[in-house]
Amino acid sequence: MILKGYHPESCDMTGHCNIQYIIEANGDIYPCNFYVLDEYKLSNIITDSFENILNSPVSNRFLTQGNNSHPDCSDCEYHFLCKGGCRRYRQMAINNELNFYCDSYNFFLHIHLTK
Repeated sequence: MILKGYHPESCDMTGHCNIQYIIEANGDIYPCNFYVLDEYKLSNIITDSFENILNSPVSNRFLTQGNNSHPDCSDCEYHFLCKGGCRRYRQMAINNELNFYCDSYNFFLHIHLTK
């Protein structure tokens, strides 16, 4: 879709994290399915108001941390395609560097442009 000029639907292709509000069976709320971890618990839907959940310090920290990408990404000729990718994919990479799927995006774009 990006190669056809459409806005990406997935947050990993927008260059920043969005909160997805994952709600567990016990009511605990997390910002993303990759971050259903104690340190990212936003609150509990049963015991807290939605307004407090939206404005929680954990929500703000999650969004702020999700805007950081590797410095080399902005100079990459393929940056328009992945915008640095998902923070989780950067954490999966060796030393939290480039997006784990960086080589895949380069290959995909090369194939697309040489057709």
